[in-house]
Amino acid sequence: MIEQIDRIAISVRNLAQATSDYALFLGVPPTWNGTCETDGSKHCIFDLQNISVDLVEMRGADNQTEMGCLSSLFLTESNFDSIKTRYPETLLSGQSPTRKSYVSETSGAFTESAIDVPDYTARGLGLALVEKHARLSEGHTKRAFDEKGCLAEVDHVVVNTTDPDGANNLFGEPGLNMRLALDQTVEKWGGRMLFFRTGGITIEVVGKLADDPEARLKDTYWGVAFRTPNIGETHARLIREGITVSEVRKGRKPGTRVATVKSHTLDIPTLIIGPE
Repeated sequence: MIEQIDRIAISVRNLAQATSDYALFLGVPPTWNGTCETDGSKHCIFDLQNISVDLVEMRGADNQTEMGCLSSLFLTESNFDSIKTRYPETLLSGQSPTRKSYVSETSGAFTESAIDVPDYTARGLGLALVEKHARLSEGHTKRAFDEKGCLAEVDHVVVNTTDPDGANNLFGEPGLNMRLALDQTVEKWGGRMLFFRTGGITIEVVGKLADDPEARLKDTYWGVAFRTPNIGETHARLIREGITVSEVRKGRKPGTRVATVKSHTLDIPTLIIGPE
């Protein structure tokens, strides 16, 4: 069973610059930075209250055209040892778990077992199932968020789909079996919105069926929304830090206010959301 989203991975071109920008945006320093010995990738991780954000610079990242892009979701599986019997054979397609080692000169080392959902069954989305709190159980505990105006939680991640039924089969039944909280048709533009909930975070799937059958096999991560208990304080802090942000406005969800962050987010569409 999927217990929560362990982390969001963001592929970046320049890890040092991305870390500086994201620390300023979130209002907190990173928790862990180091290298994956298995593939040589460099990482900087921010542990939030309900998820972690993993900035990843791969080998050859200087060829990446974007400053950053949402690349993967790592999903915590509550019973990793029996993972291959808990999901349809067609989802994992014979994949076997791999174990990666992460080392750091300043933040400690950890290992992690994970199994990737193959690209063709994940509809082009980076998806991996990981053992429960592999990193945090080895001494890397989530911090207390006392900083005024900081961003401590993720509210939702947005996926653009070219086939809502296909996305439903992946995230819901018979695939990952996440709870489908809402399936809504939007008559204004003829598409659908599906909301899958796990661990207090929503995966918001938005789109409509593509005309081209080949295009229906490819979905993409689009953006992320961060939650704050006091959007006024967070908005004021972002402005003080020199971050470009829109005015606060009424949110689509009743009882919320939102603002769009326009800089220091690695060119990833980013929203902050808080109560009225």
